Amino acid sequence: MALSRLKTWISGEILTHTDLNGEFDNFLNNASSLISPWTSNIDAGGFRLTAVGAGSIGSPSLQPTGDTNTGIWFSAADTVDVSTGGARALQLGASWLLAASPEDSRTDSVDVVGEIRSTTSSTPTAGIGTGVKFTAESADENPSDVGEIDFAFSDVTAASEDSRMDILLRTAGAVLGTRYRFQATGAFNGIFTHANTAARTYTFPDSDLTLGAVASKGASTIVADFTTTSTTFTDVTGLASTITTTGGRILIIFSGVLSNANSAAGSFLTVTLDGTNLGGTNGLAQIETNSADSAENSSFSFLTAAQSVASHTFQVQIRADSGTAKLRGNPTGSLIVVEI
Repeated sequence: MALSRLKTWISGEILTHTDLNGEFDNFLNNASSLISPWTSNIDAGGFRLTAVGAGSIGSPSLQPTGDTNTGIWFSAADTVDVSTGGARALQLGASWLLAASPEDSRTDSVDVVGEIRSTTSSTPTAGIGTGVKFTAESADENPSDVGEIDFAFSDVTAASEDSRMDILLRTAGAVLGTRYRFQATGAFNGIFTHANTAARTYTFPDSDLTLGAVASKGASTIVADFTTTSTTFTDVTGLASTITTTGGRILIIFSGVLSNANSAAGSFLTVTLDGTNLGGTNGLAQIETNSADSAENSSFSFLTAAQSVASHTFQVQIRADSGTAKLRGNPTGSLIVVEI
């Protein structure tokens, strides 16, 4: 309520001490009525509003018209609070709190309580996104960039956008760089569980690695005898495997029965990798017969060097130094190749 005058003076009226004291007492006793309520904007002239009451969560110090439980208040020294609807929505001090209020009654759902937004005036392209940086004090900088989390689009095609999350860290004093990237395309839902009884360290190899991927592998067998009189290595029909590798080494495993119809002859067996003989002139397995069609069980394993990322074919070959070399189909001749 605005301050009102006590007396309206008329021309020629005598001013008495009682009237004068009454007017001054009116000002002194009701000084706040001179500015409350405001009837226009107030210019503080560069001065501060001090000694504001602390207020409370349900009745903040600074309130908007008609909403007495929303506004700014001060719960402790060096602390600023914001209430909305009688609940604490923000607190800034030695630490900070940001909360959505009032609470709702949701179950089994995520409440998106805030949004960090950054847009561009240019045409959106892959790599555009929004990030948050974290800083702390290092030996030579304060503040010093210590980490950053970025969310960006890897594909901005309308209605089929894909996004990724990058964790940027600092290494050897260099600027922040992406050290971890989480990227999903298609229907992806990764769930990680960890029930270790103590802290564990997982060190990944310094190479590209697809977790959980099945190793490239292939197997082939023959059930019918294969014979040749050739003194140079000849492909065994049906005993070959083609696999697509990811840059690893290949373990070759062979098992079969090798013989020769000539009692004084030898038979040799090898495996080729993309046409290259891995066993040289005498192959990877050989027998020297001491009677006609003498059979020897021949088996071996062989580990190749790391192979290029490509499709590779492994082929079993046999030859005779004379007579007729035979790889029997019963028991079955087998070739297995596995990338490790």
